[in-house]
Amino acid sequence: MNHSSSPRSRPTTIFFLGIAGIAALVGGIVVARGASTRAGSSGTLVLTCPPLAKVYCSMGTMPSLTGEAVATSTVDPAPTVTYVDTLVNISNCPTDRFEHVVMRRWSAFDSAGNSAECDQQIDVIKDLFLLDIKPTSCPNPIQTGSNGGGATVSMAVVGTLAQSVVDIVPGSIQLWREGCQRGPVTPISWGYEDVAGPHAPRQACDCGTAGPDGTIDLRLGFSRQQIVDLLGLKGLPNGTMVPLVVTGTLTNGCRFRASDCVRIQG
Repeated sequence: MNHSSSPRSRPTTIFFLGIAGIAALVGGIVVARGASTRAGSSGTLVLTCPPLAKVYCSMGTMPSLTGEAVATSTVDPAPTVTYVDTLVNISNCPTDRFEHVVMRRWSAFDSAGNSAECDQQIDVIKDLFLLDIKPTSCPNPIQTGSNGGGATVSMAVVGTLAQSVVDIVPGSIQLWREGCQRGPVTPISWGYEDVAGPHAPRQACDCGTAGPDGTIDLRLGFSRQQIVDLLGLKGLPNGTMVPLVVTGTLTNGCRFRASDCVRIQG
């Protein structure tokens, strides 16, 4: 979208580009001097872009959060500064961390007719939730050597005071191998229940045994056989730790991811 700090703004154009399109949008500080901008102009206009910004999708990308470009003119104490956002899609893999990249083209104009432009990159990251596979169990073994009948694997997207699981759209939930290697698997049941507390992993596949903590979680039930078959777990060596990722959409339209590991037990 196009924004301006004064009424002198231009129409907005939003493009969706492939990853190769980023290269054409890289910029920095642009200096426009005298007649190099347009006939009859004078003075100097310098526009400096803010640095690379990284934000979670739910935070938004307003300049108050990601930084403002600064324009300095030798002939105008208050140049007009505007911006246009170009959204760049990075990947169609739901487990990827990036939601999208915003390439923000800042433009400045002063009263002498000088103009300048520079580009800022804003990395928008999917919201992160905590996932607990087999709450209160650590590690999280999963049998792969038998069909298991109707066995169900319980998981919980953990709610916290800062993140309410009620904001998750249950019908959007999918389970994947990391990197979209295999999947998805959809839950066979879900509900709201306090079954797990937050755990801060110190290393990959670190798990915890915290039980109910007074905050509602999103409890998910998955078919064990579907997990084994659709995620390609059968045949993996005993003891292998496999990261699994739950993905979905929030009520605000942003996507999220949450991950935990299972240990193969043939």
